Amino acid sequence: MKALLLGLIISLPVVAQQVTYQVDGQNYQGYFAKAQGQSKGSVLLIHDWDGLTEYEKKRADMLAKKSYDTFAADLYGAGNRPVETKEKKQETAKLYKTEKKCVA
Repeated sequence: MKALLLGLIISLPVVAQQVTYQVDGQNYQGYFAKAQGQSKGSVLLIHDWDGLTEYEKKRADMLAKKSYDTFAADLYGAGNRPVETKEKKQETAKLYKTEKKCVA
C-alpha cells in the first residue's frame, strides 16, 4: 500500500511557479517548486553560467518530487539568458564585482 501511495505522489505534477523579485531596483525571475507531501526542508538552487534555464527548473521539480521546497534563483536578471561564451563570461564576471542585497 505504501508503495502504491508513493507511486501516486511521485507521478503527480509538481506545483511550481515563476517568482519575480527585485534586487537594487532590478527585476529577477526565479522559479519555486513546492514539495510534494510533507516538506523535508528547503533547497536553494543556483544556476551555472547559462543563467536560469529549463535545466534548473527540471532539477527543482525533481527535488520537489523528493519532498523538498526548492527555489531556483536568477542571478543575472529577468530575461537575461546569455547564449554565447563571451556573454556568459561577462555576466559571471559581474557577479564577482558586485554585492547585492535582496529586498522581498
